[in-house]
Amino acid sequence: MLATCLDGNNNISIIAYAIVDKENEENWVWFLIHLRGAVAGIDSPEIQYVSDRCKGIINAVRNIFPGASHVHCTIHLQRNVKQRFGTEMEKFFKVLHRCKTEERYKQVLEAITEKNPECGQYLSNIPPALYVMYAVRRPRFGHTTSNIVKIANSAILPIMSYGPLRMCIELYLYMMEQKAKQHRLSMILNDERLTPYAARYMATQEEDAGRMRVRIASLNEALVQSSTGDFIVTLLPECKCTCLVFKDMCLPCSHIIVFEREMRLSSERHVGVMWTSEAFRIAHLETFHPVDTSNLPISTSCMAPTPVLKRGRRRINRIACLGEHRSSATNLLAGSSGNRSLEPEEHQMHVELLLVAPIAQQRTPRLCSICKQPGHDRRTCGRQQSDNRHPSQHFTLTGVESQGVEVNHTIDDDSGEENISMTADDLDFEWIYDEEVDDVPIEFLW
Repeated sequence: MLATCLDGNNNISIIAYAIVDKENEENWVWFLIHLRGAVAGIDSPEIQYVSDRCKGIINAVRNIFPGASHVHCTIHLQRNVKQRFGTEMEKFFKVLHRCKTEERYKQVLEAITEKNPECGQYLSNIPPALYVMYAVRRPRFGHTTSNIVKIANSAILPIMSYGPLRMCIELYLYMMEQKAKQHRLSMILNDERLTPYAARYMATQEEDAGRMRVRIASLNEALVQSSTGDFIVTLLPECKCTCLVFKDMCLPCSHIIVFEREMRLSSERHVGVMWTSEAFRIAHLETFHPVDTSNLPISTSCMAPTPVLKRGRRRINRIACLGEHRSSATNLLAGSSGNRSLEPEEHQMHVELLLVAPIAQQRTPRLCSICKQPGHDRRTCGRQQSDNRHPSQHFTLTGVESQGVEVNHTIDDDSGEENISMTADDLDFEWIYDEEVDDVPIEFLW
């Protein structure tokens, strides 16, 4: 489990991690309880939480941080829509979650419902406040997905191959080094008002503002016309723009900047406090201390919850080991090894099958019944079946519980004599031509 955040320079920081046996609600509750105790102010209603739609984490955040704003990752929703309803509905969803007004949201949702009623019903059941741009309450700072967790996972990917104890140690050392880099940068920015990321963002927005036209309505309102459309800017009592970029980023958009420029005002007064160098310096003031990992103390104050095991046998998809792919002949031999006495015919069958079973247990590759080559079957074989194929090339041995054992043998075309050193009367079987047989061939040893 991993909890990440963004700092004032748009850097990804890992603030907590845990190794558990399963990602479920009980483990998420345990993780968030200790996260709340370790990070001051993490339960503030000003913080925006972004995650996938896992029921475990949704219920855990609702119970541990009841006043928090928790939204869903749009990438996970987009993948769900694509998987259930196709690529066309995925394109509609990309437009839907970027809607900037409620009217536009209803129009797009209505178009989706007309195109695919099931997809429209699926999206209608998800409140727009959880993913649609206009309805989300708190800033997401340009991140509508939980990809920053994926990026953090990619950065620590080499560490994930270690054992649990060494993994925790290496994660701590990695976080210590990253914290030191940001601490060094914060010391350099003492004379700057904004962080490097915020300064670059403002420069880009000011450049775009030079290509826009302002229609001033009053000292407080204006209509800004640009190549992407018309937007209404309001400065008081709360600065806002209908493009919703300022609401999401807490940084002035190009529309606000061009209006402020016309009014001979500084647009930096609308920059959020989290983008200032002072806030960045405070965030990275404390550093991690090196820890001697050779003699770590044992603590019982942060024990993970005991995993709850379900009753009954656990279902697993296990890869069978060598010798477990037994033929029907071996199954017959294993199933009839009771205490009862065998009839003479059954005893003879067991003795003869003893010679067949070891060969049937060998894990040989499956061969095509037409070209005798591995890697495909008769349905995908590129070689067309010859019309003069002799019907005796493939047979199925049927007898006492021995159906499905394929036998390869030869028949002399002139005399019709079978080249096999056993007779049908001894084992009570018959040869039947079967086009669908495509099993592993075995041999008879006598």
